[in-house]
Amino acid sequence: MLPNSVFVLVSIALIGRVIGMGLRYLLQFVIATGLGASAVGLFAVGLVAVKIGAQFARAGLNMAAEKYVSIYESEGDDPKLTGTILSTFLFSVVFGTVTVIALNLGLEVFEGVVGDYRPTVRRISIGVPLFALMMIGIHATRGFKETKYSVYTRDFGQSGIALLLAVVSVVVFESLELVIYGYVLSLAFGTGLAVYYIYRLGGFEALRTPEFQSRTILAYSLPLLFAGVSTYAASWIDIVFLGVFVTPADVGVYQIAFQTSMLLTVLLQAANVIVPSLVAEAYSDGARTYLDGLYTAVTKWTAYLTLLVALFVIAFATDLLALFGPEFTRGATTLTVLVLGQSVIAITGPSGVVLKMTDFERLELYNSVGMVIANVSLNYVLIQSYGILGAAVATAVSLSALNLARLLETRYFVGVVPYSRAYWKGAVALLGPGMWFLLAAELSNGIVTMVGSGLVGALAFAVTIYTLGLEDDDRLLVEAIETDSSDIER
Repeated sequence: MLPNSVFVLVSIALIGRVIGMGLRYLLQFVIATGLGASAVGLFAVGLVAVKIGAQFARAGLNMAAEKYVSIYESEGDDPKLTGTILSTFLFSVVFGTVTVIALNLGLEVFEGVVGDYRPTVRRISIGVPLFALMMIGIHATRGFKETKYSVYTRDFGQSGIALLLAVVSVVVFESLELVIYGYVLSLAFGTGLAVYYIYRLGGFEALRTPEFQSRTILAYSLPLLFAGVSTYAASWIDIVFLGVFVTPADVGVYQIAFQTSMLLTVLLQAANVIVPSLVAEAYSDGARTYLDGLYTAVTKWTAYLTLLVALFVIAFATDLLALFGPEFTRGATTLTVLVLGQSVIAITGPSGVVLKMTDFERLELYNSVGMVIANVSLNYVLIQSYGILGAAVATAVSLSALNLARLLETRYFVGVVPYSRAYWKGAVALLGPGMWFLLAAELSNGIVTMVGSGLVGALAFAVTIYTLGLEDDDRLLVEAIETDSSDIER
C-alpha cells in the first residue's frame, strides 16, 4: 500500500526530484564547461529527439502498464500480471525499433534541415527504445502501489550513471560522442533497474505461464499516443525550432538558461504531490472553506519561495551563467525572461491541479490545446527574428497565459481564489532580500560573494516572515503535510 502519511509521499517525491534534477543539471554543466556551448546544443537537440521518439515507442503503454498491473496485482492474478508486463515491453521494443528506423530515414530525407545535428541524433537514436522501456518499467512499479522505485530508477540510477560516464568522457577523452554513448548506456542501466524492481515486486511470478493481454492493452494505450506525443513535443518546441533556425552554440546557451530557470519549478512540483488528493477529498466533501484555505496557503508559499530564488537568479544571472563558461553569459537576458515566466507560474499556484481534481478536467484539455497553438506560433515567429531571446519570450508568454487562464477558471468555475490581504507580509519580506541581491550583484567578484549573498538574503527573508507571524492558512498547510490526509479536520 502507499504510505498513509502525506509527509512521506512528499519527502520521497521532493528528495528524488531535487536529486534527479540536480544530477541532470550537473550533466549539462559538465558538457558546457568541458566541451562548450556547441556541444550542449548538439546534445540538447539529440536528447529532444530521443524523448519525443520514446513517446512513439511507448505509445501509451506506460499508462497501460500502471493501470493493469494495479488491477491484476489487486486481484492476485499472476498470469495476467506477468502477461501485461511482458506485453507492454514487447510492443514497446517493436514500436521503438520502427521509430529508430523512421528517425534515421528522416535524417537522410531532411539532411539539409538537420545539418550539424545529424551525427548526434543518429548516435543517440538507439536510446529511443531503451528510454521507452525504462519509463514503462517505472510505471509498472507504480502499479504495485510503490512510489520509491521510480525515484531509484530514473532520478538516482539512470541520471547518476549518465553524469558519471559524462565526467569520464569529458575529462579523460574530451569527446561528445562518448558522452552520447554513455547516456545510452545509462538508459540501458535504468531499464535494467526497472526490470529488477519489477522482479522483486513479484511481476514475473508467472513467467512460464503468462496470459498476454495484447488486445486489451493496445485498445487502452494507442488512443493515448497522440496526446502524449503532442504534449511532449509542445514542451520541447522551443529546442526544436531553435535547432532549425539557429546555430548549435545558440541552442547550447538557451539550453543552459532554460535548465537554470527550471530549478525554480521544484517547489511547485512538490506542491503538486500534496495537493491533488487533498483537493479532491475536500471538493467531494463540500469542504469549501478548507479547500480555499489550502489553495491559498500552497500558492502563497510557492510564490514566496520561488520569488525569493527568482530575485536571486535575476540579480546574478550573468554570474550564474559565467560558471558554465564566458560564452554563456550572453544568455543572461534570456535567463531573466524565462525566470519571469516561471515566477508567473509560481504566483498562480497549483490552479491546474485544482481544475483537474474538481471535475473540470475538460477545461485543462482546452487549456493545453490553446497553449500548444500559442507556443508553436510564437516560437516560429519570434525565433526567426530574435533568436534565443525570442524563444524565451515565446515560452514565457505561452506558459504565463496558460496559468493565468487556469487562475481565472478556478475563480469562475470552482469559486476559490488563492490570494488574501496577508500577502503583504511576503511582499515586505521579499523587498529587503531583493534590494540586497541587486546591490551585492553590483559588488560581486566571484562565486563566494554570490553564495554568501544568497544565504544572507534567505536568512533575512526567514527572519522577516517569522517576525511578521504565520496565518491560519499556513498552519493548515503544516497540518496537511504532517498528518494522514484522511485524518485532517475540516
